Order: sequence, then C-alpha cells, then structure tokens
Amino acid sequence: MDVYVAMGLLFAAVAAWLYRQGSQPSGDLRPSQPAARPAAEPTPARRTEEPATWPIAGQAATGQVPGPHTLRLDAAGDRKIDAIKAVCAVTGVGLKQAKDLIEAPGSILLLRVDTPSADRAEALFNAAGMQVTRT
Repeated sequence: MDVYVAMGLLFAAVAAWLYRQGSQPSGDLRPSQPAARPAAEPTPARRTEEPATWPIAGQAATGQVPGPHTLRLDAAGDRKIDAIKAVCAVTGVGLKQAKDLIEAPGSILLLRVDTPSADRAEALFNAAGMQVTRT
C-alpha cells in the first residue's frame, strides 16, 4: 500500500510542477498529430543586389571593364578606426576582415579596378590616414 501512496504523491508533485510551468497535463500522453516532416532546406540565394555604399564591388554588373589598377596597403597610419571604416566602405568586407587587412601591411585592398574607382578609393584611403600604393 505504501508504494501506491508514494506513486500518487509523485504524480501530484509532477502535475503541480507542470501546472506552474504553464502547461496542464492531458490524460493522453500520445501526440495528438503525427510529427510533420521538416521542409527541405532552400538553396542559398545568390547575392544580386550591390552594396549601396560603394560601386566598386559591382563593376561587372554595370558593364564596366576592370582596369589594371591594384591598391596595396603600405601602412595603416595612426587612425586605425577610420582606416577600418574606409576598408569596409570600399571593399564591402566585414569589420573583422577589414581589421585583419589593416593589420597586415602589404595586403591587397583592391584588385583590377578601373581608373576612376581606383582614384576615388585611393582618395578615401588617404583621407583615412592610410598609405596605399597603386600598381
């Protein structure tokens, strides 16, 4: 008889705990509906929109032919935050990647860009206190 009392007290304790959790126990422990099969994962969409901050990344979509200009970082200068912001704005990379580029002198910031884009990027990098070389 003591076993049945202990089981009853255990059931009452579990029911009280479930009630406090906000779900009331039902008499049926079976699921009410069969589990739905998960939908198939959609394939990742290709990025079609261009960055709104700088047109360099989307030159192929606008029909411009890239030129032979490459911008290489010589020194980031003392204003590292401004340099990171400039690299993010021009290249479209994230903060971590921009920080890694800034901390590695000799890294290539832009590769095969046309002359007007290289001029604008070089002016922006120089305004941020960076020293870049165009090849």
